Amino acid sequence: MMHQGAASRIEYMDALKALGIFLVLWGHVLQNLYGNYDFFHNQAFEVIYAFHMPLFFMISGFFFVSSLKLKPLDFFTKKATQLIVPCFTWAAILFGAKAANAMLNGATLETVFQQLPMLYDPNNWPFWFLKQLFISFVVVYSTLKLTSNKLIGFGLSLLAVLLIPSAEYQRFLLPLFWLGIYLKSQIDFIQHYSTQLLIATGLLFVGCLIFWDGYYSIYVTPFPALISLETLNWDVAYLPIAVYRWIVGAAGSLFLLLLFSKVYRNNAFFTALNPIGAMTLGIYTTQFGLLELGLSKVINLSQVNLWLFSFVFAPAIALTVLAVCVVLVKILSKNKYLSLLFIGNQLSQSKN
Repeated sequence: MMHQGAASRIEYMDALKALGIFLVLWGHVLQNLYGNYDFFHNQAFEVIYAFHMPLFFMISGFFFVSSLKLKPLDFFTKKATQLIVPCFTWAAILFGAKAANAMLNGATLETVFQQLPMLYDPNNWPFWFLKQLFISFVVVYSTLKLTSNKLIGFGLSLLAVLLIPSAEYQRFLLPLFWLGIYLKSQIDFIQHYSTQLLIATGLLFVGCLIFWDGYYSIYVTPFPALISLETLNWDVAYLPIAVYRWIVGAAGSLFLLLLFSKVYRNNAFFTALNPIGAMTLGIYTTQFGLLELGLSKVINLSQVNLWLFSFVFAPAIALTVLAVCVVLVKILSKNKYLSLLFIGNQLSQSKN
């Protein structure tokens, strides 16, 4: 059943996004607070990273259709503000901190200026997820403006990222963005067969996890272009893992979407999740300073039993960070300029 909020939001989607951002924080704790260890083979990390970023791309695709109503300049401005401005803000902060530290340690201005690529080269900016989501939005918007046929648009955009050498992350994530678009167009069918699809995707996801390895993630196993445009040689060595990665990500994401659509109720628990799901971008950007840059420098729990750390300490820390980030987002939202810089809210949408 679809639960519509006062502002035409699909409430169980907000609840699902709240779970998703909690999993992001849990994964970041596993990465950053246990010293130097092989977190890719941490059992909790393996499960989380099998589907949590595909989940956000699928949800973004699900709500993409409204973007087509925007004129190109309005669309680009809105998405760049929302997704790119926070990346640049943190890049500027990191550059400033590094430059100040260098000057305090006697570095020359010439040495400091050598670090400028941190500021003007997007490849050096933090938040790869936001940058890749921006690219997906632009690619899909452009193709659907060229052709209103979604199947042709999907084929054109997928062909492009399969051949462009620098589009490695898009080769993984763009099909999941398109999956969200397709789900939205087939929502009546999905709701009608929701129980059967829930069981099927759940079994598929669990089955895939049995053979899943943390090294199959995009962070470790690359997805190069299928064909070199220079030599015209095919490169399909990693294609089986890439397809496997698509399947496990899609199955896990769709399973959770269907599960939340069934279990969602207008009760205190889900009511508390909904506003968190509506501020996931702000939570994602603020946790960078709090967790990845802050706590990671002062906390090392490598003396704790790994299982206890992974399934007790890590989720508890993630919940604490989540709560702090919610407060920080609310504080930042009260100032339209801070809201713009750190959360990507357009000035007209920010609260004074």
